[in-house]
Amino acid sequence: MEPDMANVDGEMEGFRKSRMAIVRYHVLLELCCRIVSLEWKEHPRLPDGKIKYRKMCDLIPQSILAQCPADFRQSYVEVFEGIEKNLSDNISWGGTPEGKEMFSRLEEARKRFSDQYDLEPLMRPLIDWLDGQETRREGESPQEYLKRLYQLKSDLESGKWVIPEGLPGEKPGPECMIPVVGQ
Repeated sequence: MEPDMANVDGEMEGFRKSRMAIVRYHVLLELCCRIVSLEWKEHPRLPDGKIKYRKMCDLIPQSILAQCPADFRQSYVEVFEGIEKNLSDNISWGGTPEGKEMFSRLEEARKRFSDQYDLEPLMRPLIDWLDGQETRREGESPQEYLKRLYQLKSDLESGKWVIPEGLPGEKPGPECMIPVVGQ
């Protein structure tokens, strides 16, 4: 019986790693979207949407993507990147039949992975926490604010800040992002 338990433990560990990799990807994607949006607002003389859309994908480090399960990268990330590329080439592409079909595929993949990995209990509190981080502090210049968000992104990528898993059924609170001691 013990070999079966070892197999179950290995499967559970693989599931947890995949789940947290997807959560990290989504938190970083959300943060990158906010950074790009702020840069767009602060630098109105940037060229049209091409930079905005391509940069969002460019800000996600390959090391984060590599940790995600292969089926997630194929079903979600590749579709998302395809949408970003097409929108950067033609901002009205999203309204075309091809654009609508790709957006539908992305939403189907998002729902499938959310259900498969039970992401909602983890994601909502993390996005709420990120909303709090996104708030511009009194007296903070736009450049300081953007620098702070880039620092947060760097800290998440490097592991200086970690996203704890919590226990099954627990929802992490806003304090869920914890600094790693000694970093």
